[in-house]
Amino acid sequence: MKNALSALALGTAFVVGAASQPALVAPASAQQAGVFVAGHWESDAGNVNGRGGGHFALDLSQNGSRIRWQAANGGEYLCSLEGTHCTGTWHGTSGSGWFDVWFSPDGGTFNGTWGYGSDRSASGGWSGRRTS
Repeated sequence: MKNALSALALGTAFVVGAASQPALVAPASAQQAGVFVAGHWESDAGNVNGRGGGHFALDLSQNGSRIRWQAANGGEYLCSLEGTHCTGTWHGTSGSGWFDVWFSPDGGTFNGTWGYGSDRSASGGWSGRRTS
């Protein structure tokens, strides 16, 4: 009887714990990296001297902490995610450089800065929101 009660208590605790989990959960590799950000994004980056920036769409893929951003215009952005902070490099039609962005805890938006080259001088702000 004691073993049956222990098993029932353990089973009840498991079911109660499972009921409190969200319906959609990111893959374990994404959970370990921080926030889950894969999907289609719309973004806006500040123009600098008539180069770069503007509004553009991105498709993000995520493998653990590695994020690959592919822009509709052929630009590519690669970064490493730590919690909600992603820092990386980009190359596209107007050159190449670096970026630092911070995702919201739910992975639905980001804000940050970007720049040309490797000198880490910010060229403009960058923000985005996931649309799917």
